[in-house]
Amino acid sequence: MFYWSETLLATIEGAENSTAEKMIELIENSPKNYPYCNDYSLVGANSDTYAQWILDHFPELNIKLPWNCFGKNFKRRIT
Repeated sequence: MFYWSETLLATIEGAENSTAEKMIELIENSPKNYPYCNDYSLVGANSDTYAQWILDHFPELNIKLPWNCFGKNFKRRIT
């Protein structure tokens, strides 16, 4: 079995109308907007795909998921 250690990629802070607040709104609304809610699997969309979907909405942050995130390159749809 493989074990990966966690890595903090970034911290995002901010007040009203900040990127941090916009990320919170996106995450809170993701159950109705995330295009892969019912498609989780090891070879397709997974939790890494969700994290990448969030990051795709904020390219200005320039945050990249590590090489060992299975879903980071899964074909994404931004809604």
